[in-house]
Amino acid sequence: MELTPTQLEERLDRFLHQRGYELVALEVVHMRGGTLFRLFIDRLDEERVTIGDCTKLSPPLRLELEALGVYDEKSSLEVSSPGIERVLTKTHHFERFVGHRVRVTLLDDGLRKTIVGVLQGADEEQIWLGLDARTSAQLKSISLPDPQIEPGALRQVSIPRDQVLRCQLVAEW
Repeated sequence: MELTPTQLEERLDRFLHQRGYELVALEVVHMRGGTLFRLFIDRLDEERVTIGDCTKLSPPLRLELEALGVYDEKSSLEVSSPGIERVLTKTHHFERFVGHRVRVTLLDDGLRKTIVGVLQGADEEQIWLGLDARTSAQLKSISLPDPQIEPGALRQVSIPRDQVLRCQLVAEW
């Protein structure tokens, strides 16, 4: 039975949950020599993922991918932490990082566009960003309402989740 990408993600997420982790994102890259499975994981206890975590999980994940019929001798596996500019993929990820700056890549009129703002909330249907005067200029090239923003204030815009191609934290130094 061939697994869809969604089914593969669900199976791997279940597998990781049983071990105290969750699947943040899965990238499957088909290359000439085989398939690369790149898994970004997080700990359920919200501690930082270490190299030890990744090393410990790699062999059982490889066996699970083999059991699922998607991994063979030409495949390779990378297990990694989500990193400082982690991708937000699930509603509870968005909820956890409310108040943080995010970069949202979205599809607007068939074009990829990027907007940066402060994550103010999310549900299954949309995400809400707070934009200040500096970031509101981004809206001029995107088909979202152009809010009038007072200096120093944040104005909320709503972005439909089905338009979001990628949302990730922005590291601030």
